[in-house]
Amino acid sequence: MKYCQQISKSMGKFLKDKNYFFCFSPEVMLATFLIEITLAVYVFFRYKMGFFGKIVVSLLVLLAAFQLAEYKICTGYNGIVWSKIGFVVITLLPVLGLHLISFIAKRKHFLTLGYALVTTYILIFIFGNNRNFYFFTSWKLFSNWKFKI
Repeated sequence: MKYCQQISKSMGKFLKDKNYFFCFSPEVMLATFLIEITLAVYVFFRYKMGFFGKIVVSLLVLLAAFQLAEYKICTGYNGIVWSKIGFVVITLLPVLGLHLISFIAKRKHFLTLGYALVTTYILIFIFGNNRNFYFFTSWKLFSNWKFKI
């Protein structure tokens, strides 16, 4: 909690230094977490856990888990562990979204490739050392890239 409050107070430094980490309000994170968990419970009972319901509940639970990880990071509770949990959870979201689209469209859209890439990425996060974790999550990794829009 103190970390987020310190960041909020030093907004001027945030605007000057682009590598400065900024957290949302912990209250907003917890509220979002509770809303997502409530929706997951609602979908669980509403759709009787068919295939559609399983995917949607999984998406909502993963979104809630990401909010919890973000909250724990911002409150300063075991940042490395919760960062890894957050990255694993956020990595699963796109492939689950693709799975939901494939189910609705009744066509496979690169699901095998998607799950293979996600599994590889997650294994790097979980079993890799912290040096690999920092390499893949570094803000400075792409800092010299310039994009023109």
